[in-house]
This record gives sequence, C-alpha cells and structure tokens, in this order.
Amino acid sequence: MADLAPIDIAAFWSRVDGSTPFQCWPWIGNKNGNGYGRFRGTMAHRVAYELIHGPVPDGLIVRHRCDNKPCCNPRHLLTGTAQDNSNDAMERGQIARGERHGRTTLTAEDVSYIRQNPDGLTITALAARFGIAKATVSYIRSGRSWKVVGPVGIEPTSPPCRGDALPLS
Repeated sequence: MADLAPIDIAAFWSRVDGSTPFQCWPWIGNKNGNGYGRFRGTMAHRVAYELIHGPVPDGLIVRHRCDNKPCCNPRHLLTGTAQDNSNDAMERGQIARGERHGRTTLTAEDVSYIRQNPDGLTITALAARFGIAKATVSYIRSGRSWKVVGPVGIEPTSPPCRGDALPLS
C-alpha cells in the first residue's frame, strides 16, 4: 500500500473513526462478509498498519490485539503468523469448543463419565452408549479432545478478560 497518493491516504483515514487515541478506531466504510473493513481490495486494518508502521514482512499477517474486526487503530495492530492468530483465538475463547461447539452430542458430564468410566465399560460399549465413534472415546480418555473438561469436580478455567487496557507497542 506504499503506492497510495496523499489523496488516497486522506480518503482512507476519512473512513476511520479515530476520535479517541487509545480506544478502537472502527472502519466506517465497506466491510467484507466477516466484518473486516475493506479499502481498494485490501483489509483496512492492514492498510492502517502499513501507513503507520511500514510494509508487513513476507509471510506475516496483521492481527488485532483488541479482537475488534473493524478496528484500524495502529496501537491495536501487530504482525504475526497465521498460527499466532489461531493461538490468539484459542486463548481468547473465540473458537467454539466443548458443549459450545455446534456439532457435539456430548456434554461435559458425559465426557467426565467417559474419562472416569466408573462401570468399567469397554471402549466399544462406551461408544455405543453415547452414540460416538470408538476413536472419539479414545481421544477423550487420552485427553486429546475435550481439553476444556478437566477431571470431575474441577471446573475448566475461562479465558482472561480482555478489558479496555491494551499495551502500547
């Protein structure tokens, strides 16, 4: 985006509500279907980042510290890999897991039962009882899936509150 003329840069910033220095600066122009601002075929937050910080290094993307898709405040933007972005989403509870996942048939109580297996059922019997695949039972028992459910009596921890305070880097 380094090839933008001053009039294009002015047009860009005219579509950003940057009225407060530390809060989010929402994009008030066109947005894509996922809620991200778009400016001349590029994500608006990427344009904002590049206008202030320079080009994004190859292989990196621009991420939001604030988790606000239309935000263009350069203080809220940082570069990272797609994996960094996925890790952010997992840490912040933005990916549906456990009972929140739309395709699950199990509850946290079911998972606790499968892990404890108080009746000593075989994997085949557990799978039949809950209407799931034997591999799913195996993954649950080994802890590879349903990590949000801890041992019985221990509640899963919720992600930390993001609040309004953001570091200024």
